[in-house]
Amino acid sequence: MSEVIEADVLIVGQGAAAYAAGLYSARYQVKTVVAAEQFGGETAIGGVIENYPGTGDIDGFALMLKFKEQVDKLEVPTLNSNVASVSKNGNRFKVELEDGTIVDPCRDTRCRQGTQEAGPATRRRVDGQGGLILLDMRRTAVPQ
Repeated sequence: MSEVIEADVLIVGQGAAAYAAGLYSARYQVKTVVAAEQFGGETAIGGVIENYPGTGDIDGFALMLKFKEQVDKLEVPTLNSNVASVSKNGNRFKVELEDGTIVDPCRDTRCRQGTQEAGPATRRRVDGQGGLILLDMRRTAVPQ
């Protein structure tokens, strides 16, 4: 059986924007999960970062480790897997990752039984490359 993780917000990506979003959503006590296969995004491979506020020159990979450290302190799970599918679960979303993990806001099994496929826009592969995708798992409308 697949592992099921309950979350109110899924952040797809492990770059600077993803970790910043994870940090702030966790600070506001929103149950958050960060998921993507590749750590660090463009920042991690960008070499020296010369213009990050509050710090002098810093290697991009070292900066991303600091971002992740802050998110880890807030106990936000980071899953090293890309999104395989998104489906509508009643009036909420259910996401399956490529490693079989399921991210679901549903708090009881009766809700999980009514899963149906989401609209075509959400069926495309989402891998966290080249941008940040926030998925509010409680959202009642399917994005078009």
